[in-house]
Amino acid sequence: LRARENKLKTPDKIEKYHRCLLGGKHERKQEQIYSSSYRHLIAIATESFDVPIAMLTCLCGRESRFLSSAENRESSARGICQAMEGSLADVDRWRTKNPTLQSLWQGYLTRLGDKIEDPRCKISTLNHDVLVRCPSLGLGVAAMYLRYVYSKVERVPDFTQLQWEQQSLQSLVAVAGSYFAGAGFAERALKKARGRNEWAHALLTE
Repeated sequence: LRARENKLKTPDKIEKYHRCLLGGKHERKQEQIYSSSYRHLIAIATESFDVPIAMLTCLCGRESRFLSSAENRESSARGICQAMEGSLADVDRWRTKNPTLQSLWQGYLTRLGDKIEDPRCKISTLNHDVLVRCPSLGLGVAAMYLRYVYSKVERVPDFTQLQWEQQSLQSLVAVAGSYFAGAGFAERALKKARGRNEWAHALLTE
């Protein structure tokens, strides 16, 4: 999960990872879908929200195998990045209430252009049905969430000047892992931590 700038998971290694992950005979179709569609959409999401392409690719690929209709009945997570209902509500609020994140979201939609699966999704409230219909927005949801939590961890004002490549593996894994806990859960852990280096431990014990 290291940023590619650390050269611990280069784009070539990401490709190798997914050839293995999607290497089963029942997943060959998904491997083709990833190569022809999602690889490019992931690049758009990571550029739009300034998150490591390796983190977003591996997070979403591991959780859904790039199956837009993937569903976890125990956690109610759905879609290509297995978004939780709480995370969807958070991102929906950020993209409409926070000027910086609103601008980033609009920039993402502009970059997507006609690649978005259904233009009506652009003006819809984010929910699981919308993400199944428009998987590209699921990538945007995950990327915005990772950016938001990382900014909180680093106490970065206005969500600018992110420096992913300088972070430890522990910090990056904690940020990615918090995706499934929700922003509220992550922020409680941040308040509990006495220092930035204790946040990952606080998240685990919250």
